[in-house]
Amino acid sequence: MNTILEQFKDKINGTFAFFDRMIIKGHIRQFFSTSGKVFFLSEQNVLLKDFSVYASQVTSDIVAHVEKMAEETHRPMRYPFFI
Repeated sequence: MNTILEQFKDKINGTFAFFDRMIIKGHIRQFFSTSGKVFFLSEQNVLLKDFSVYASQVTSDIVAHVEKMAEETHRPMRYPFFI
């Protein structure tokens, strides 16, 4: 493969190598108020008693999607040691 480094190797004095990373953080703004939580869960047809199951499923879906994206793009997955 003819990379840009190979094309211009006579003009390049050195290179830096860094990890590419994607940090996924987020929140649902509606969850900041009690009425917002109730409204959001109502829209999702989730009863309060079923919230932990719903949250676990959504988390699993997000993790699976990110892992699939990383695999398709041949990028490593690194989980942080802290949350």
